[in-house]
Amino acid sequence: MIRSPLLGLLPALLDNGWQILRPYLHEILTLRLPDSCIQALPQADLELDVRGLNCPMPLLKAKRALNGMRIGQTLRVLATDPGSVRDFELFSAQSGHSLLESHLAEGTYSYLLKKAR
Repeated sequence: MIRSPLLGLLPALLDNGWQILRPYLHEILTLRLPDSCIQALPQADLELDVRGLNCPMPLLKAKRALNGMRIGQTLRVLATDPGSVRDFELFSAQSGHSLLESHLAEGTYSYLLKKAR
């Protein structure tokens, strides 16, 4: 089991609402997981490997892949660009596509997106 110091904030979250966690959202979404956990992640309908590409290419290639998918299908994106964390968070908020998972393991960011429209 992976333990994070942020788990100690859970009681405060329940008492005071989500605003407490807002400054820690990036750390929560990019919690470092061992490879054994990444291998156990749910399978996606399509996997896109954009490791080695820098901003804005990971997001642009993901958008192109999502455009060719049906509603409800999932896309896993593997990237190495640290800026992709914020890119995918904002993209999901603005586009309506769901960011189901966001993980970092040994320098590789893994995002699971669900196509909404």
